[in-house]
Amino acid sequence: DNLIEKLTPSNIDAERAVIGSMLLDKEAVSKVLEMLFSESFYVPNHQVIFETIKELYVRNSPIDIVTVTDALQSKLILDDVGGYTYLLDLTESVPTTANVEQYAKIVEEKNIRRELIKASNEIIKEAYESSEDISLVLDKAEKNIFTIGQKRSTKDLIHIKDTLVSNFNNIAETYHDGSKIDVLRSGVSTGISSLDEVISGLNAPDLLIIAARPAMGKTAFCLNIATNVALKEKAPVAIFSLEMSRDQIAQRILSAEAGISSYHMKNGNISQDMWESLTDAVGRLYGMPIYIDDSGSLSPMEMRAKVRRLKAQHKKLGVVIVDYLQLMEGGGTDANRVQEISKVTRSLKRLAMEMQVPVIALSQLSRTVEQRQNKRPQLSDLRESGCLTGDTLILDPVTGERKPIVELVDKQDLKSFAIDDTLKLGVHNVSKVFYSGQKMVYEIKTRTGRKIKASANHPFLKISGWERLDALKIGDRIGLARNINIKPQTNTMSDDELILIAHLLGDGCILPSQPYHYTSADMNNINIVKDTAKRLFNIEARIEQQKNWFHAYLTSPYRLTHGKTHPITEWYKKLNIDRERSYNKIIPANVFKNDNEKISLFLRHLWATDGNISSIISKSNRKNSISIYYATSSEVMANQVQHLLLRLGIMSSLKPVKSSKGYRCMYHISVTGSQNQIKFLTEVGCYGMRGQNIENMVEELKEIKPNVNYDVIPKEAWKFIIEPAKYEAKIGWREVCEGLEMSYSGSTLFKNGISRERMSRIYKVIPQQKIKELSESDILWDEIISIAEIGIQDVYDATVPGPHNFVANDFIVHNSIEQDADIVMFIYRDEYYNHDSAKTKTAEIIIAKHRNGPTATVELYFDADLTKFSGLERFS
Repeated sequence: DNLIEKLTPSNIDAERAVIGSMLLDKEAVSKVLEMLFSESFYVPNHQVIFETIKELYVRNSPIDIVTVTDALQSKLILDDVGGYTYLLDLTESVPTTANVEQYAKIVEEKNIRRELIKASNEIIKEAYESSEDISLVLDKAEKNIFTIGQKRSTKDLIHIKDTLVSNFNNIAETYHDGSKIDVLRSGVSTGISSLDEVISGLNAPDLLIIAARPAMGKTAFCLNIATNVALKEKAPVAIFSLEMSRDQIAQRILSAEAGISSYHMKNGNISQDMWESLTDAVGRLYGMPIYIDDSGSLSPMEMRAKVRRLKAQHKKLGVVIVDYLQLMEGGGTDANRVQEISKVTRSLKRLAMEMQVPVIALSQLSRTVEQRQNKRPQLSDLRESGCLTGDTLILDPVTGERKPIVELVDKQDLKSFAIDDTLKLGVHNVSKVFYSGQKMVYEIKTRTGRKIKASANHPFLKISGWERLDALKIGDRIGLARNINIKPQTNTMSDDELILIAHLLGDGCILPSQPYHYTSADMNNINIVKDTAKRLFNIEARIEQQKNWFHAYLTSPYRLTHGKTHPITEWYKKLNIDRERSYNKIIPANVFKNDNEKISLFLRHLWATDGNISSIISKSNRKNSISIYYATSSEVMANQVQHLLLRLGIMSSLKPVKSSKGYRCMYHISVTGSQNQIKFLTEVGCYGMRGQNIENMVEELKEIKPNVNYDVIPKEAWKFIIEPAKYEAKIGWREVCEGLEMSYSGSTLFKNGISRERMSRIYKVIPQQKIKELSESDILWDEIISIAEIGIQDVYDATVPGPHNFVANDFIVHNSIEQDADIVMFIYRDEYYNHDSAKTKTAEIIIAKHRNGPTATVELYFDADLTKFSGLERFS
C-alpha cells in the first residue's frame, strides 16, 4: 500500500495549466468541462476550484480570476485553496490556452491510472478475502473496470452520413441475399406551410416544447422537421436522443424520405421500385448536415458544450432537438425532480439564447391526460406539478387573511409564505395563480387534524425531499408551517369589536326572526358583552336569570322598520358573515387581519365561552396535568381557531368527538405539552372565572418534564441529514453517542424521531449547518393518518419563483413551475382513442402557447407506416 501511495500517478503542472486556462479563456471552460470532472484532479484544492468554476458556468455567470475569487470567498473557502495569490499563480503557469485540451488529456489519463490502481486494489482484496461465490467476485471485478471505461468513453456528435451508409449497406445486403435481419445498426421553415403560417417558422432564440402521450408521433414529427431544415434549408441540425439510437433515428428519416415503411426495410421485403426510391433517398440524405448524439444520459451543461463546438464548425445552426425532456439530467443535486426539470428547461432556453438557435424539446405527458373525457392535452398537463382544489386556503403574509385559491386566479401583486433553503418561512412573490382543469383528487388528513385535497402528482415536503401524493403512505411525516409571523400594518377591528364577536360566536344567538341574546353562567362574561354592546351600538342589554344561567338580550336601540335593521345585523354584513346556527358559524376574515396582541385578545374571550382550562388530578404518584381545549360544532370554525393559535406559535390538534346520544359531532382543538400549554396560558389565557387559576396552573406545568412527542423531527433525518454530515466530519457513531452523553446501542438509535433539543446537541457534536437549520426550522413534521380518494374536481395551482413552494391550509406544498418555452405544441390523434373517429390519418397540432403570436390548432396528415407528417393540402 505504501509503495502504491508513493507512486500515485499525477501531473500537478498539467492540472495547474488546465485550471489556469479556464480562468483566462472562456472557450477553454466548455472544452474542459466536456472532458473532466472535479475528481479528475489529484490535488484537493484543484478539485474545489474546478467545481466552483463549473457552478459559475452552469449559472451562465462570467468566469475569470475576479469572479472565481468572489465565489470562493462567498463560500468561505478562498483561504483554504491558497487565496487570490494561488489563483494568480495558476494563470501565470499557463504556457498557452490553445493547448488546454492536451493538458486536460494528461489530467484525464493520470486520473484513469489512479482509478485503475484503486480498482485493482479492490479486486485483489476481494480475491484474497471474499467468501462470496467466485462468479460474484468476478462480476464485481468486471463492473469496477467497466465503470472506469464508461467514464472515459464520451460520445461525440456523429454525422448522419456514417449511419446512413451503415443502414444502406445492411438493407442492400438483406435485399440481395433475401435473408432477414432483426435490427439495423444503425425563421427556418418546418417544411409544413400550414404550421409555418401560425408560428412563422423556427426562430432563434425560441424554445419550443412539443408534448404528447406515447404513440402520438412526437419523435417522428420532430425528425420530419429536422430533415426539412437540413435538406431543404441546408442548415445544420443537432439531435440529442436520450431514448432512441442513432441507427433508429436514421432508419426513421430514411423511411419517411424514401416512402418505404420501416417494416419492409427491417425485413428486406423491398420491390425494385422501392429499391430505386431507397437509393435516391440515401443519395439526397447523404450530405445533409444532421448530427446525432445518442449518449443516453446527458446534462444541459454537456449539451451546451457540444452545441457550442458544432456551431464553431458551422458558424450558424438550423435547430437543436432534444428527445426527450424528462430523460435529461439536471446536473444538480435536487432530490426534487420537479425543480430539476425546471432547471433543464431554463438551461435549454439559455442555450437557445446563447447559441442564437431555435431549440425543440420533446416532452412526454403523464397518464392524467387520459383520465378526462376529452383527451386533448392542455397547458396544465405540461406543468411539472400537481393541483389543489378551489377551497384550499392561501395565507396572505401581509394582511393575515386566508382566501380560497379559486378567488386568486389571475390576480396580480400576490404574495405568500414559502419555506427557503434554510428551512425558514419567508414572504415571496406569487407570479401566477391559475385554473388547471379537472383531475382526480385525494384528501390527506394528519395527526394534528389538518386536511388538504390535491391531485395524485402534487408534491409534499418530506425530510428526504419533495414527494408526490401518490407516493405518500399512512405514517409518513410531511411538512406543515410551525410558526407563522405576521405583522399587519394596521388592525382592522377595535378591542371592543374583537371581544364582542368572540362572545357572540361562542355563546351568542344571532339568528333571523329571533331576539338577539347571549347566554353564560359567568357574570363576568355577561357584563363584558353588555358593556361592549353599549359602547359599540348604544345597546342597553336586558339581563335575565334562568336557574344558573344568565341571558343578555341585545335589543336594538332604535325602532326597526322596513328600511332600518338591527345594528348587529348591519355589523355582521360589514364583517361579511351570516347569522347562523352554531354548526355553521365562522370567524370573520377581518379577525385574521389583526396583529398577535389583538388575536390573543380575541382567543382569550372566545375561550371564555366554550373553552376549557382545568386541572386533572392524578390517581397515581404522577404530577397533576392540565387540560386545555376549545369545543365547537362548526368544523370550519375549529380549523380557524387552530390556525389563529398557529399565528401565535401555539401548536394544537383538532379532533372530531362524536356524540353517543346522537347529537351533532363536536370538534375539539386541544393544546397539549407542558411548554406549549405554558405559552397558551401566559399569552392567551382566558377571560372570566375560567381564567382565575391560570397563575397556579403555570406553576404546576413548570414542574412537569416537557413532552416533545408532538414536535419531533422524523427518524429519516438520521439517514438523510445526520449520517452524511457524520461521514463528512469523519467521525463514527460511537463518537456521536459519546458527545450526546449516551451509550451506543447500534441501530436502535435510528428507530425513533429526534427532538429539537437533541438535534441541537447533535449539532454541537457534528457542527454541520443543515443539522442546525433542521433543529431551528419553521416546519412541523406532521404524521399522515389517512389518504382518501375524493373524486374528480376542478383544481388550481400557483407559481412562486425562487423557493417554488407556498403555504396552503397550513401545509407546505410545492408549486407549479411554469415552462420557459416560447411555444408549446401538443400532438393529438383522435383515432388512437376513438376507433370509429371520422379523423383517420389526421393529427392535430395544438399550439397552446405562443409568446409572440397566435394560438391555433393545425390539422396534418399522418402516415403511421412511414411515421411522417404532411400538410393536409397535399391529400385534399
